[in-house]
Amino acid sequence: MTAPAWPADKGRVLADGFRDTFPTLVQRSDVDAGPAKQRRTTTASSHTVDAVYKMTSAERQWFSQFYFGEAAGGGVWFDWYHPVEQQTVLARFVRDAPPSYEPWKPDWRVSVRLEWRP
Repeated sequence: MTAPAWPADKGRVLADGFRDTFPTLVQRSDVDAGPAKQRRTTTASSHTVDAVYKMTSAERQWFSQFYFGEAAGGGVWFDWYHPVEQQTVLARFVRDAPPSYEPWKPDWRVSVRLEWRP
């Protein structure tokens, strides 16, 4: 089964508000004396990206349908074009951070938090 896709032409990512956070790959343990110990626990984890899109009213309507439809409210992975990596990656919406939008005359600012896998 193919993953749904967020077309690259839907919305424009704004540099203001964009943040891509690396995954946590180590576990840290305090010790009685000396520096804490750290060890790598995994090599496969997802990055988190916060992005703000500029969307027209039609694109915002498409986005709402995409979120509640193909993306299942964050329940499924989808193909997403990463604007910095300049490639399509698998992504999904983060459960505790649903998308939001606000007017930005004459368009909309749509804020999303995604986790993505390289």
